[in-house]
Amino acid sequence: MFRSSRPARRLRWRLPALFAAAALSFALAACTAAGSATASASAAAANTSAHPLHIIGVDGEALAAGTVRGWDADVLASPQASDTTFSHAFAIPATTQTVVAFLSARGHETDTGAWNATGWIGLTPGGILLPNLKLGGLTSAGSGDPSGTVAVAHRGGDYSLGIAFLDATGRVIEADFTAITVTGNSNPENATWTWSVPAS
Repeated sequence: MFRSSRPARRLRWRLPALFAAAALSFALAACTAAGSATASASAAAANTSAHPLHIIGVDGEALAAGTVRGWDADVLASPQASDTTFSHAFAIPATTQTVVAFLSARGHETDTGAWNATGWIGLTPGGILLPNLKLGGLTSAGSGDPSGTVAVAHRGGDYSLGIAFLDATGRVIEADFTAITVTGNSNPENATWTWSVPAS
């Protein structure tokens, strides 16, 4: 009996196309994985504060490292260990368009997509003077895990707290921060945290 060779011809034509499609998919997956790995490595490497950031009291007095603070306790950030004259501001880098307070996993301080939470800081001429870094005041949830200060208060853990200067595209020009440790609680209002003295 005579059998048509058309199915075989169609299959021979399709095999190269199938192999090409499979190769393209593999290449795209490899590029995506490589890009993700590079981004993660870059973010993990950004773990040194551009300038020292100290956590001080609202009266400008120094707060010793390890001092326990409540979730809604007002604290100020300063480039100096104390500032009772309220005169030491963080310098604003050129091209800065926005300043924010941020909370992030350690090693992801310049990776805005990995921040846990942020809070607005006004861009004032002459520098950023004693911004309030109350954890409960960082009201904008970020894309990091966990997302938002309530989730951070529940989970606890090690984080970085600081301020970041962003350009017009949202890229971090500079991040000044310190390491903190959060003791989680099922009631966020009862969560506490401590901070570490910046490395000199």
